[in-house]
Amino acid sequence: MTSDAPVVYDSVAYHRAAKNRVERTVLNYAGVKPRRTFQFGPVKTATPRKIDGWLKQAGKRGTGMAKRLARA
Repeated sequence: MTSDAPVVYDSVAYHRAAKNRVERTVLNYAGVKPRRTFQFGPVKTATPRKIDGWLKQAGKRGTGMAKRLARA
């Protein structure tokens, strides 16, 4: 997930409010139990290079998680 606040600030000041809201109101309601949530930010000031890095990182994490689940 992405946010405009820096990730550390969001954790300390808001107690990960965006993450909790998405997980509790959308995913849990739909019956989805997330295993992990990764947050990237701040998006407003991110350069295209930084965003590409986030996309690659998310792809690697998703692939790794899929491989681990396939082994189980």
